[in-house]
Amino acid sequence: MGEAKRWLIEMEQEKLRKQEVLLELPDLLEERSEQVEELKLKMNQLQSEIAKNNSWPEKYKNFIIGGIIGAVISVVFALII
Repeated sequence: MGEAKRWLIEMEQEKLRKQEVLLELPDLLEERSEQVEELKLKMNQLQSEIAKNNSWPEKYKNFIIGGIIGAVISVVFALII
């Protein structure tokens, strides 16, 4: 009889633990939902930034800057040698 009573007590304690977890679940879901929204915003910002950096005007700007730097380095080496 003692074993059955102990088992019932354990089952009741388990039931209470599960109820506590269920009470915490809405807050947890809300927090995760907010985190997902933040990640979506960040992802959209990064995609916009990538699209901007891959645009032709941005590429031309990089080509011109790279050309100027290359020309300066060439002149410096030509003067050294």
